Amino acid sequence: MIRRAVLSLLCAAALAGPAAAQAKKELVFSILSAESQSSAEKDWTPFLADMSKALNVEVAYNVVSPEVFRGFGFPGADDLGNMFQYYTEFEKEFTEARSLDTSRSLNPELLDFKSWLAKYKDRIPLG
Repeated sequence: MIRRAVLSLLCAAALAGPAAAQAKKELVFSILSAESQSSAEKDWTPFLADMSKALNVEVAYNVVSPEVFRGFGFPGADDLGNMFQYYTEFEKEFTEARSLDTSRSLNPELLDFKSWLAKYKDRIPLG
């Protein structure tokens, strides 16, 4: 779940458009989720709540399916959509091949999400 969430968060950051109008004080992410909408909400609510608190803005999300991603029309959208579909359909095989302990051994400064957010929240553009 954590590995999938980190991967999805990285994708979300790449897809995140500029913050909504400052008057609304809202940041909306597009999340490429391997789960259903209801499952994604359960998994993402803690991350979004942490972001809302740290950034002092409402943080919301839209789930983007691999099919929708393939329709974005930019060069490589089909390939990325296929990759995200693989992550969705073969989540167990994909995530079991990666070890958080190995990642931490390679980079002892690796941060969990809350620590990363505390350190870098001022670098997240909101306008």
